[in-house]
Amino acid sequence: MKHSITGILLLTLFLLAHARAQFDQTDSTAATTTPPADTLRHFTVPIPYVGSIERSPTVLVTDSSINFMDYTYSGSLLSMVPGVFIRSLASPGQHHGITIDGLDDRNIAFMSDGVLLNEPFTGTFDPYLYPTEHIERVEIITGPRAFLYGLNSTGMAVNFVSKNKKAIHASTRIRYQESSYGQGFVDGMFSQDIIRGLNMTAGAQHASYGGRYPNSDYDAWNGRMKLRYNVSNRLDFFASGMYNQTRLGLNGGIDISKTPDSTRYDRLLAVVADSNAYEKVTRYDLQVGMAGNFFADTTATTMLTLYHSTNFREYRDNENNPGAGYVKEDTRSQWYGAKVTQHFESGYHNFDFGADISRRGIIARDLSTQSLNTYYAFTGKWEYRPLDNSLAGAGYARFDNITKLDSRISFGAEIRGPILPWLMFSGGGSVSPRFRSLVEYNNPLFLGNTTEDIAVVQVGLGVRPSSSSSIDVMYDYRYIYGLPEFSNGEIYSIPDLDRDLTVQALHLAGSWRLGSYLIRCSIMKEETSVERTDDVQARGYQRIFPKWSGTGEFYFWDKLFNGHLDLKTGFRVKGFTAFQASGYNSEYQLFTTNNDPGIPGTATLDFILIAHIGSAYVHLVMENLLDRKYVITSFYPMNERNLRFGLSWDFLD
Repeated sequence: MKHSITGILLLTLFLLAHARAQFDQTDSTAATTTPPADTLRHFTVPIPYVGSIERSPTVLVTDSSINFMDYTYSGSLLSMVPGVFIRSLASPGQHHGITIDGLDDRNIAFMSDGVLLNEPFTGTFDPYLYPTEHIERVEIITGPRAFLYGLNSTGMAVNFVSKNKKAIHASTRIRYQESSYGQGFVDGMFSQDIIRGLNMTAGAQHASYGGRYPNSDYDAWNGRMKLRYNVSNRLDFFASGMYNQTRLGLNGGIDISKTPDSTRYDRLLAVVADSNAYEKVTRYDLQVGMAGNFFADTTATTMLTLYHSTNFREYRDNENNPGAGYVKEDTRSQWYGAKVTQHFESGYHNFDFGADISRRGIIARDLSTQSLNTYYAFTGKWEYRPLDNSLAGAGYARFDNITKLDSRISFGAEIRGPILPWLMFSGGGSVSPRFRSLVEYNNPLFLGNTTEDIAVVQVGLGVRPSSSSSIDVMYDYRYIYGLPEFSNGEIYSIPDLDRDLTVQALHLAGSWRLGSYLIRCSIMKEETSVERTDDVQARGYQRIFPKWSGTGEFYFWDKLFNGHLDLKTGFRVKGFTAFQASGYNSEYQLFTTNNDPGIPGTATLDFILIAHIGSAYVHLVMENLLDRKYVITSFYPMNERNLRFGLSWDFLD
């Protein structure tokens, strides 16, 4: 591995030196050169916002900005979103552990081009299964209106908009990444217009990891293809397919009852909790649809999507040791349906309407019978958005119905406007449910109602001292009632059925550009309290998440050598205070509190260098420079000091 990294670094230095030599040469192409005649005088333009769920999301991540981000998978793109805390399991392929303002991933809806990716059994989605190279932009919606965009999206809605390329000439993109313990990644993508207006974009990816500790290996394959046909400037057709196949070792972390403190971070001496458990996941997602402007107003876009997805998980434990209690669980979940959305604009007023009808459930499982439920939802949003940046507002509502479970109406409103030219205020609130997933609904270990109800109130101030600087302060209050109980470990640590949860969070997000230097920060203070509904004296604060957590970044970012080198380099600090230990139940794919010692607070320092030369992007990251020994989830030791190298290259023709 050391030789491989060294060789890659030498190759990178050679490319940099070669590029520097070329920069010093005079450009042989005269500025007055006459371009060749364009024979394609008349061409269609793709309809904008196809695949979008929100034209003004809380956070927008574009493919050009992704090139200058440190990422290992698509979930990494959420790390700087205010309110996000990631309960990492330390190694690639493991459950991502993304949370938002005290809500776990069962309250986060992941979507692809507006279609829900969360599978119905656990109600979650693994973002390792969505290739970052396939993303054109990421629309992230948080706060009171997040519930509007998907089933159980009260915490956050994340929409991956796939690439809509127009490649008259063939284009190819290759991304390679390598790190310690056999971690490797390669992705290839090809795009070409087959005929005028018809584009095909296809890609394949392979990710692997040898494992720092026993039984943490990972191997994953991905293949995808997208066709888009622009019939005219007012009508587009599209079809896409994605296939994933993975195998992941599930060692359950380090067994602290068998491993003394002195060896828990020693990969050769530490004893893992489970040396046999693993899972295999096979999944495919298909979409076909159209987008059209059928009204006189070209902003009035109609979009119809038909979709079909299947997720097959094979879980095994003690397969080679039946006497210890062989566990075999095969679960095949499926969902298919149709979704239609309509956008209208009238003066300063915007209107969005949507409907989604589908069948979702389990079509085969060892421990239960087939269970498919009909689901339908209707959404509506009105927004007043004046051009002069004065007082603006929005109101929205959603109706969900799942046969055999429940039906709910969700609603909310927001308002925002200027106090001073450089100072903005915002506020809003909503009430919405989280429907229990099938693993909760069909399992006797889970007790409680079919839904949790969540009330959200959010107020904030935004400071804009200049066009290149911003400071946002947000207070978020969430009241969750009707929590379920999991008898194999408490999700919210209080072993009582009738409980309510209150989460109060204060966010500070800032970005300052000072010449060639960029400073960014995202800081969160969070307080979580749980109380029994039949005894107000049982109320108490629970340190389920850190009281303080945050990330700070300091970079030099500028173009050098007459603009031929775009360089971003600097340091990143991440830290959190002490909080209660949580473990991960790999059988039920759920984080639960346990009796392990609390997680102590820590801070880490990373060095990051990203260079854009020609059509290539070079990523060099030294993680955990100070070689801190720490965990976020008990007991999964985080990476020691570690070098990660990545290279992306775009080719034309």
